[in-house]
Amino acid sequence: VAAASVAAVRQQLDPILQLMELAEDSETILSCMVEPFLSYTAAIIAFVPRVDTVKALRASGSHLDSEAVREMSFDLNNSPGFTRALKEKVLVCVRVADDPIHEIIAQHLGADEPGEVLVVPVVLGQRVVNLLCVQAIKGRSFDALARSYYTRLAGEAALAFARLIKQKKQ
Repeated sequence: VAAASVAAVRQQLDPILQLMELAEDSETILSCMVEPFLSYTAAIIAFVPRVDTVKALRASGSHLDSEAVREMSFDLNNSPGFTRALKEKVLVCVRVADDPIHEIIAQHLGADEPGEVLVVPVVLGQRVVNLLCVQAIKGRSFDALARSYYTRLAGEAALAFARLIKQKKQ
C-alpha cells in the first residue's frame, strides 16, 4: 500500500474517530461506525445481535431512510460470517458466494451485489454489542490494512460505548 493512500485513508478516518471519541450519545457513535472512509466501500451496516437474529440499526450506501433500515432483520443461521464473528469475536472476511445473506442485504439497501464483505464485531467486555457489515464494491476486496482500520474503528466504538455507560452511572 502506497504511503500516499495510507495518508489519504487516515485523513478520512481520523476525524471519524475523533467525533466518536467526543460522542455524547449512541446515535452519534452508530453514525460514525457507518461513515465510509475507503473509496471502494459500497455499504456499511451496523447491526445489533439478538438471540437468533441480527437487526439493522444504521446504514450508509443506501437510499433507504433510517426507519426502513431499522426494519431489516436477518436470521443468524443463514450467515456463517455473522455467526463466526459473533461466536469468535473476530473480524470475518467473506465472499458473497460463501455467505449469500450479504447479497440479500445489498438488495434490501438498493445497492449492487457486493464484492468482498467484512463482518466486524464491536466487543464490549466479553459481549458483542454490534456487528459491522462492510461491503466492498463488486470486484474489490479488503487488504490487511483495510481490515486493521475496521478493527480499530470497532475497538474505538466499543471504548466510546463504554465511556457513555460509565457517564450514565455517575
